[in-house]
Amino acid sequence: MIGAQNQVQRLQELRDNIDTIDLEILRLLEKRMRYSKEIGALKKGSKVDIYQPQREEEVYRRLTSLSNGELLSDGALRSIFSEIMSASRSVQESVLRSADRGDNDFDQHTRYREGPLNGMPHDGQRIRISIVGGKGQMGSLFKHFFEEKGHLVEVLGKEDEPFFEERLKDSDIVIVSVPINVTAEVIKKIGSCIKPESLLMDLTSIKTEPVKAMLSFSRCEVIGTHPLFGPKISSLKGQTVVLTPARGKSWLPWLLDIFGSAGIITTISTPERHDLLMALTQCIRHLNTMILSKLIREVGLDPQQIIKYSTPIFKAEIWWIGRLFSQDPALYADLQMKNPELTEILKLYSNAVDELVSMISKKNREEFFKFFKASRQYFGSIQDTAVAKSDKLVDEIVKL
Repeated sequence: MIGAQNQVQRLQELRDNIDTIDLEILRLLEKRMRYSKEIGALKKGSKVDIYQPQREEEVYRRLTSLSNGELLSDGALRSIFSEIMSASRSVQESVLRSADRGDNDFDQHTRYREGPLNGMPHDGQRIRISIVGGKGQMGSLFKHFFEEKGHLVEVLGKEDEPFFEERLKDSDIVIVSVPINVTAEVIKKIGSCIKPESLLMDLTSIKTEPVKAMLSFSRCEVIGTHPLFGPKISSLKGQTVVLTPARGKSWLPWLLDIFGSAGIITTISTPERHDLLMALTQCIRHLNTMILSKLIREVGLDPQQIIKYSTPIFKAEIWWIGRLFSQDPALYADLQMKNPELTEILKLYSNAVDELVSMISKKNREEFFKFFKASRQYFGSIQDTAVAKSDKLVDEIVKL
């Protein structure tokens, strides 16, 4: 009985110690957030992006090197500090938002001009943005984004086509957000309506054809734009937008700044390079999902039964199948059939499948090990990060 009482007493002591440590952690986190708030104010003045992935990766590496890893794995350490980093960015964003609003009503500090914009907009100056196709989901997302930044946004649909010239002639930025298969056609209709000092953008998932059309049918600055996310995201923070500047340099810094202020990661590319990478990261990804769905159908397995036998990762694959086929087939047809780089990538893909099928069918372990070793070496630079992040991903999938 005495031993049991001692155990209870020791348990309470340990819990009390943990409670004390938790309080110390809380106070340190509050102190860290105060520093983050000050950093946010400095970033506002110096035009530095909130989200600094290289800096965050340096922090992760430093902490991992300082930890002995005995009781706290690298994955757990990264997970904890990922949440802390996210909270810090939120604090910095709140500083920027309050600075943008000012102490009084927004309109007391910034006012939409009566005449055209002379030169690039300065801090706090509202500009006129027109989104052609802005009634769709992605167009609506960017309408909300620019309106939150204090700009005047107008959306135009197909029914507004007779009034394009009148509605677009004073726009500072025109964004085309329509289906891929009609993007070039829409650009051809509106290009001549846009003044030379303005910016023309598109939001399509391919870039070579839209950028070529924007250059051909307009005289203004041109930046091809591809948001690497869907319209139903909960936050823009940490999302990536690829920009392919094609004519003029005046608007690019402004665009980088406004995206950076929201924690959006921007990647600069050429249209051709973009389409090559999308052929791999988007088209082949979707192709793999479609092939898996066809295999499941041909074997005749019930998706609900498959889930009962699935690892967390395969369960997510089944969810992706359901997600993909719940959407518009025209979108995925255009992604697969309008990317000019995909034809060559598909040849390489077919060769890779044939090679792997051959070595597996022949039970050639030696060739399989060579393939595995070559791939391990090629992706070695991301191996530690990949393991840590995928461990966290698996944990999250299990919770769903």
